[in-house]
Amino acid sequence: MEKSQYSEAGLLELIDALPLAVAVITQEAKVGLVNKMVQGFVGKNAEELIGQTGGEAFGCKFRNDVPEGCGFGPQCTRCELRKNVLATLEDKQERFMVEVPFTFEGDVEKILRISTKPITIDGKEGVLLSIEDITEVKRQEKDRLKANELEATLRVTGAVTHELAQPLMVVLGYADMLRDDVGEEGKEQLEYLYESALKMKNIAHKLQNIFEVKTKKYLSGEILDIDASSDREVIYDAR
Repeated sequence: MEKSQYSEAGLLELIDALPLAVAVITQEAKVGLVNKMVQGFVGKNAEELIGQTGGEAFGCKFRNDVPEGCGFGPQCTRCELRKNVLATLEDKQERFMVEVPFTFEGDVEKILRISTKPITIDGKEGVLLSIEDITEVKRQEKDRLKANELEATLRVTGAVTHELAQPLMVVLGYADMLRDDVGEEGKEQLEYLYESALKMKNIAHKLQNIFEVKTKKYLSGEILDIDASSDREVIYDAR
């Protein structure tokens, strides 16, 4: 891919007008240029950022894990931001709107959306890196998914409990009536039938009081955890 060529002054004028945090990473994987949004993003001025590695500049939590510093620790090999920048330096292919997790000092975890583009500044190769903090967007998206999931669950459980209500009442009613009419031999089986139907009734009551969706492991997947998802403690009445 043909690299875009700029002068440092011309590029800085361009990226300073952008509403995103944009930095230039040099061939040595150091910060070579930053716009005003980067400075605001990390709370440092340009003089403090130029010449630092990405982890040092952006305040990565793991930048001092080893004496050699940023780029040499065990977490560095798993850093998606670093991987994308280095890959662009190597293959000269841009990356577009890649979502990467990043842990800042103080254990502040954020989701960043980054794009990379190979460029040449005053004859030197580098990578144009744009960064957008989408942590809040992802949180809102997760909340919307949870709300949609809850709505769908309530629709299904509402239909199930509605359809079960009448047949369960019939089973319970007849089982209760037959208690005095069966002999000792059939009483135990009838009692078991009644208790099982009553358990189903109590489950239906819990389904009517779902307030959030929580799941539990079942075989190779997950199913709704009715007890954890219901806001109502239903007392089993064996009578």
